[in-house]
Amino acid sequence: MDVDVIRSGDAVTKEGQLLSTYIVNQCVAIDAGSLGTMVPAVEQDRVSDIFLSHCHMDHVTSLPFFLEQRSPASEVLPTIYAHEACIDALQTHFFNDLIWPDLLRIEREEGVRFCRFEPIREGSSRTCHQVEITALTLSHTVPAYGFLLADSKAVVGFISDTEYSLSWVQALERLPHLTGLFLECTFPNRMQWLAEKSKHMIPRDIERFAHDWKGSMPRIIINHTKPNLLDEVRDELRAALGDAIEMVETGRQYVFE
Repeated sequence: MDVDVIRSGDAVTKEGQLLSTYIVNQCVAIDAGSLGTMVPAVEQDRVSDIFLSHCHMDHVTSLPFFLEQRSPASEVLPTIYAHEACIDALQTHFFNDLIWPDLLRIEREEGVRFCRFEPIREGSSRTCHQVEITALTLSHTVPAYGFLLADSKAVVGFISDTEYSLSWVQALERLPHLTGLFLECTFPNRMQWLAEKSKHMIPRDIERFAHDWKGSMPRIIINHTKPNLLDEVRDELRAALGDAIEMVETGRQYVFE
């Protein structure tokens, strides 16, 4: 499985993430924070399915630009999969003729479709381009999903914005062949108060994860760290876990076999 980690922008270091987007096997996107701004248009045209973890801006902000740049000649209507609450939030607060044109209104009035929204539930799976994607409930300030992706070669997990919970840890442990895991760690330990308020994780949570994990540990790639706090988070993780984890590099393709 090939996972391209898309850069957030020129102002952000390769290890820092302000916006979240991953493209799997060139066709399936996880989140759309930078999909419509940092991916060449010809590569955007290959993406037919987008799975949104939740409705926060850093995960959806470039979605309108992605839809606007689709080639008129494209025969593929993009499908956007998300929690029902995420789709409602996008339609109410984003595609509302104030922040961006109301795509559903244009579809009703003109018969022109820009995309298709499809709600998904926890445990439900979709198969897109020979990749099976399963939703996993996380604990965040809004309804949020992690995603488990499996193709013929690997199983890779994406645990996005969440506080620590044994429920998703145990769900991951039940997978027979978890190859890699993109795991969020947003703030350093001294900002535990903010992590608790915003339902994110700190290095102590990652240390707890490693302690609670049963069996062989998959490849762990830490993501979602605030760029201005990157050095502090990295140092705390290395002090606690050494080489057991690695920090994500954006603009890089990860290969899982």
